Order: sequence, then structure tokens, then C-alpha cells
Amino acid sequence: MAASRTFGAVALAAALPVALLVPDGTAAPAADPTPVVLTATLELHGEGGSNDVTVSVEPGLGRIEVSPYYWFAPDAGRYVHVALGTSDGGACQVARRIVVDTDDLTAASAYDAAGDPLPETEQFTVSDDWSELVARIGIAPFDPVDCARAISYDSPDPVDHGPRIWRGGVVLLSETGYADIPSTFPIAISCPRWIPWASEAGIGVTLLSDPGSYPGAGVIPHPSHLDSAEVTLDPGPFTVTSMPDLPADLDLWTAPPNPGDLAIDPADDQFLTIRIGGTVVRDGAAVDWTCGRVPVSVPAPTGWVGSLEGTLWWKRDTDFNGGIGTYGVHRTYEFLDDTWVYVDDEYDGPHTEPCTEVDHDWPDGCHRYFYDDETGRLQIDDRRASYANGGYQLPGFSGSYAQYRDYQVVEPARSDQRFAYRGKSRSGSLVLRRDGTYHYEGLHPEGDGEVDWSGRYRFVGDDDQEIVLRHGRRAFRDEVQLYFWNFDGRDTLRDLDTHHRVFRFRAAG
Repeated sequence: MAASRTFGAVALAAALPVALLVPDGTAAPAADPTPVVLTATLELHGEGGSNDVTVSVEPGLGRIEVSPYYWFAPDAGRYVHVALGTSDGGACQVARRIVVDTDDLTAASAYDAAGDPLPETEQFTVSDDWSELVARIGIAPFDPVDCARAISYDSPDPVDHGPRIWRGGVVLLSETGYADIPSTFPIAISCPRWIPWASEAGIGVTLLSDPGSYPGAGVIPHPSHLDSAEVTLDPGPFTVTSMPDLPADLDLWTAPPNPGDLAIDPADDQFLTIRIGGTVVRDGAAVDWTCGRVPVSVPAPTGWVGSLEGTLWWKRDTDFNGGIGTYGVHRTYEFLDDTWVYVDDEYDGPHTEPCTEVDHDWPDGCHRYFYDDETGRLQIDDRRASYANGGYQLPGFSGSYAQYRDYQVVEPARSDQRFAYRGKSRSGSLVLRRDGTYHYEGLHPEGDGEVDWSGRYRFVGDDDQEIVLRHGRRAFRDEVQLYFWNFDGRDTLRDLDTHHRVFRFRAAG
């Protein structure tokens, strides 16, 4: 097993200015190489509603970020005026003013305490995803501040702005640094979906300049400067073959350089999966990162002889639909012949179309399998399965493996079949009795309110595969799939699916 290596910061020339001119022409104080980042969420409210505005301030760098996300200008006014200063009792003695145009966040402007424009302001752009959420502006470094407040107007003038529309109280700023950020921002790790056997696999390492939260979910203030960074990789059955070049003293508000990817070369042993993870250290603050267990692809085996033709395994799972929410599904592996297996993420009956080529967009569709009768070894495409505790760990959804047990089988319904069965679903409870009667209590399968049905039931086999529930002079009928546990040749009904996704039952207990 090869030892992993650690890669870390590589020094670059400093990208930030060390001095700027203040209005009187004197030199401003040098930028703090480890600036304090101060943040606050300001709640503005007035007639018609309220809105949060997130502010991030780095006085030592002259960096200010304002995010009036979800701002509704017709009610709240077009311009947000943010005052930054020092607390004095319950007041905030203003040192700097920022005016944000909520219709054009790239047009933010900066002023001193008296409302005079500050010279040499710099606008910073963000990606299109963030262009309507974040305003970034740079000014000369200024003295520390500890409070902020915001008011909205229909005018950008910091002095003659007219009547206020929304306002909020004074809020104290709090310090934020990389130790307060649970994610790896600004270093993004991109995990491989699988690792090729005996070939290099890349792990993407990217430096981010955009804010550290997904658009639409608000902005989490982050430092605009990264002094040093290091990424480590936990030991594993691989050799590190290339490392990204992480810069030091980095300005994150400008386009950071691409540091390159991390690459590993797996050991020659054939592994089912390889765990990949490590730590990211940003300005001394460490946080874990992980890709979890990544599947390893292996070559097609030679010398295996055997077939699983006619075998169909199932396991329970859930899926989600915006109209009905979460509902039950059964994932299945259906071995069609001695070459092909059909993987179905929501089983609705036997696969009848022949397989002719591998569907590489896992997991649904046709896949090539290899099976050895003598040893019980099984491989799906280029992914080796393992056997333990009565079932195979088979490759499936999101690159993961899941266990399909030998005794979980699918059998077709037979006409006039009867069961002793109690099941529950999202819609209600169903009881089937061996005398041919049933009781169902819950939501109507077609959404017609609550029902309480009793009567006789019937299964229809052959090509129809239906369940019929008679209640009074009426009958409900729908497609049906039956899922069993088979022990010692005896089937026990465990689950029952119908075409209606909320009308699917799992055995009680």
C-alpha cells in the first residue's frame, strides 16, 4: 500500500494593494494581511413587509459586501443605504456609507460619514448566478467598525434622499473567519463517480470567487482573502501521482487561478470501492472533506462459467414526486439470460424488450453481467459485486452499493390467489384474509377522500396482473406487483405495489 502525500500552499506575489490614498491625499494604513471579517444580518421593515440584508465588512482591506436578496423594490424602495460605524450606547457613529441599487448591484457607491463620495472605489463582479444577489465594493482601508444599520429610500443620494421607506435598528457586527465556516469554501472538491482499475483517477480541486452559499438560499459572508491553504489526503490503496498548485496570499474577489486536479493511481488489487477523503486547512482552520466510498471499475473476468437466468431480486426504496411527495418503490435486478441483467429503479413488471447494448447512465437499463457458478462471484459491467449475509452488494444508485438478498424474490400474481396479509402504506392499511375477504381503511387510491372498504378480493394472473377489491356493488381494480420472502421454498407476501404510487403496501411488523 502506497503512502499518501500532502500538498499545500505555494507562494505567489501578493495580489492586494498595500496602500491607497484617502481623500486628504495622505497614505492610508497598509492592508492587514490577516484581516478581520465582520458580518451582520440587518432586518429592514416597513409598510408592506420586511427583508433581510446581509453585510460583510473587512476594514483592513476596504472590502464591503451587501446582499439584499429577495428584495422587492416596488414596496421596499429601490436603494438600500447601509451605514457602518462604531457603537456609542444605542447609537452607531457613522464612519462609512454604502448605497446599493437593488436594480443594478454592480452600481454600488461609497461615501464618508458626511455623505461625500469616496475616491478610487472599485466594483467587483460575480457570476451570473449571483449578479442579482450580491453587491461588492472596494475602498481604501479604514479604521475598525463594530456596528451597522440600514434604511431604504427611492433616491441614491446619501444626504438628500427623501422620505425613508423601510428601516432597521442598529446591529452589532460579529467576527467571522474560516474557523466559523463548516464547508471547505473557497476550495471546492469534485469527486469522481468511479475509479478506473489500474488507471489514474482525478479529484477536482477548484478555488471559488463567488459567495459560499447556493443562490436563492441567501448569502453566507466569507473572507475575501485567503492567506494560506493546504489539502491533505487520507492514506489508502493508491499512490498520489499529481497535486494541485494552491496559491498563497490570494484575493478571492478576483478570478483565482486554477490550481489543477489531484490524481491518484489505485493499487493493482481489485477493490470493490475505495474511500477517498482528507482535510482542507484554510488560514490554519481545518475541516474534513470526503468523497465517501467510490466504486472501482474492473476488467471483464475470464474463465467464469455460469448463469442467473430467471433470477429477479428486489429491495425497498423511496422516490419523490413534487405532486405527491415521497412514495415507495422497489429496485430490481432481473437476469434475462446468461448475458444481460435489466436494472429497474421502479419495477412495474417483467422486462420484455431484448437487451442489445449497455446503458452506461446508471442505474436503469440493460447491463452486462458475469457469473461463476462454482465460486458464486458476480460482476455487473465493470463493477464487482460481493456476497455476505445472505445477499449480494450490487452497484446501483449514485455510485453506491446496496444489498439484494437471495430470499427477496418477485413472483407473478396467480388468479384467485389468497393470502393472510397485513400491510400499511401512505394511504392507509390493508388486510387480506385467506377466506377471500379484505378490509381497507384510508385514502381513496384515486384521491377521492377517506374510504372504509370491506368485501371480497381477487387476484388476476396471466397477462393482466391485477388486484380487485369489491366493496358493495362497486370494485376497485389496478395493476399489481407482488414481492415475497422465500424461505425453504415457501413464499411469504411482504410488499404489494399498484399503479397508484400512494397505494403501495409493506407488511406490518
